[in-house]
Amino acid sequence: MGTILDFSGLRSEQQPIDAVEFALPALLDELQATYGPQAEAKGLTYASGVGLGTPRQVIGDRSRLAQLLRNLLDNAVRFTDHGEICVETRCLANEDEVASLSFAVKDTGPGIASERLPELFQAFTQLDGSSTRAHGGTGLGLAIAQRLAELLGGRIAVESQVGCGSTFVVTLPLRTVPQPNARRRLLVVGYEPEDDHSLHSRLAARWDVECVPDGAQALKSVREDRADVVALHLGIRKLDVAGTVRQIRRLERAWRILRQGQAPLPPPIVFVGFLERGKDPAIWQAHGLGLQRVLQLPLTLAALAGIETGEARDHGPRPPLDRETPA
Repeated sequence: MGTILDFSGLRSEQQPIDAVEFALPALLDELQATYGPQAEAKGLTYASGVGLGTPRQVIGDRSRLAQLLRNLLDNAVRFTDHGEICVETRCLANEDEVASLSFAVKDTGPGIASERLPELFQAFTQLDGSSTRAHGGTGLGLAIAQRLAELLGGRIAVESQVGCGSTFVVTLPLRTVPQPNARRRLLVVGYEPEDDHSLHSRLAARWDVECVPDGAQALKSVREDRADVVALHLGIRKLDVAGTVRQIRRLERAWRILRQGQAPLPPPIVFVGFLERGKDPAIWQAHGLGLQRVLQLPLTLAALAGIETGEARDHGPRPPLDRETPA
């Protein structure tokens, strides 16, 4: 009944559109928090990617954009029984403070025959009776999604093949909010690709991300001034968390001694830890490792947003310190 009322309301010619500033990564994180567990409960993989150059802060109708993407994700989760669901966000163009963004919702569901695609966005259309009986639905979700895309000044398209899943692509304009040019640098230590294969694409919209396997590589990156925040994977045997933090702090103290009396120094490196989902952060917070925060995978922009790092560095590289640094 709620879906029918939504559709009835959207058919009105006079639909007010909000123009509010919001963080696009936070919206994508919210969708992942909702649909990730739903996908996982069905044995599916949920992935979310953000392309380079995608603006972080935008101005538009956040609630309607969220409703549009929820309608697409509702269908993706409902009709996909194996494989994965993926949300990919890309910036197609960004001129005069207006970005053309695309949101692609991909699934590995049953797919749709090409001759049925023209009917797809018609109200109360259910293309596959057997699938509908198995999965439910009113036949209004895609009609609502199309109307929402039109209200937002955009369009929606679909690519699908029977047995190969479907991809729904929403393209629409959003005003952008000017951001400082300097980007903060996130060094992830103890990262394994299988931990979170979309980490780079999710965080790259806001951070310059570098992933290294161990403490030795982390020290090398810090020597080359490639970290504002160091995130360490807690609870894996190959990473000496306490030793890595201690050595980086020692290196940083030596660098600051050498720079005394010179240009204003950047703020100290911030250390955070991250754990697999389900592990208790309180255990690590009690270790006195000097971690500002302990986060749980998947690392998200929203989770990192509260970390205070001050201004991003732009003061030139640290000098190489090959000798033993002072304690």
